[in-house]
Amino acid sequence: MAERGANDTTCVRWSAGAGAPIVGAMNLAMSSFPFVRIVLLRGLLAVVPAAAVACQAHVGVHGTAYAEAGGVRVFVDGDEIRYDEGEVRFATDSAELVGERTFATLDAVAALMKEHPDLVVRVEGYTDSRGSAEHNRALSEARAAAVVDYLAQKGIARDRLLHEGLGEARPKVPEPEACKDKSEDTAPAWCEPDVWSRNRRTEFHIVAGLDALPGR
Repeated sequence: MAERGANDTTCVRWSAGAGAPIVGAMNLAMSSFPFVRIVLLRGLLAVVPAAAVACQAHVGVHGTAYAEAGGVRVFVDGDEIRYDEGEVRFATDSAELVGERTFATLDAVAALMKEHPDLVVRVEGYTDSRGSAEHNRALSEARAAAVVDYLAQKGIARDRLLHEGLGEARPKVPEPEACKDKSEDTAPAWCEPDVWSRNRRTEFHIVAGLDALPGR
């Protein structure tokens, strides 16, 4: 069965007969066979099309719920949904979502929430220190709302999605004076990769449904 989302990305959920969903996948470096993956089915290894695991939700070996889409894995860690090799990016000073990995990350979040329908998630948006506090709070609110809109377009009910824009609050990396409230023209080059880009982020916090996850 294939699902096509608002951004025209096709996600394939695949199983080998009734009751045999993919429960694990190994992204092996198979240069001669780039379009297949080795997966675990009914306790046996099998070779399936790579697209078959593109948007599949799983339960990890330690009971951690996770999902993958477009090469990005998202997983439950405590009360958060985190992502490996993923990102949520926006156009500069805008709430417009941009980048293939952005959409892959959000597709994986949607896949995880579909697999676990009891989850209710609060999307939190943050900015770096550049700009006024009022502007950054409004921008982060608009960006969090844009993420919610995208997930809703992917089929997640809006009553399972909350959002909040926190602007410059709770920086992941404290901003030194060399970076705080500075522009790219006046700040050292390391402010962007080491500070600003880490504080400018989107987080996914689970506010209900944790008890229904495997291993809880």
